[in-house]
Amino acid sequence: MLRTPLPESDGNYIEQIMKRAEVNDAKAIYALGIYYSKGKHGLPQDWAKALELFHKAADLGYIGLSCLCIGNAYYNGHGVQRDMKKALHYWEKGAMGGETQSRRNLGILLEDTATIKTVDFIEIKICVFTFWCYPT
Repeated sequence: MLRTPLPESDGNYIEQIMKRAEVNDAKAIYALGIYYSKGKHGLPQDWAKALELFHKAADLGYIGLSCLCIGNAYYNGHGVQRDMKKALHYWEKGAMGGETQSRRNLGILLEDTATIKTVDFIEIKICVFTFWCYPT
């Protein structure tokens, strides 16, 4: 038997997630970041808020997926100035946190070891995995 009843609506679901986030539940904070990044479950789309939440979740130990999303934001310029060095930095942190998509993104970008430039075939591969990071 569940201790907390399943939410009956998006509002109830977000209320439960926010209560968990208030007590520094890193996974709940990450989930809120996802919902703000996509404007889901009645929350407005707000990349600045999403990134703030991803950083907080990473600081609380939910490193892998949080850093993947931060890296993707820097790669795609969502809520921040596009910055390949920062994208690589956060993907490295995500990879060290065990996130395989961060490792894959690093491998794709580092195929071109002479320069870290956005080339069309890399852009396509990375964008596919950007959508994976932000589930519905």
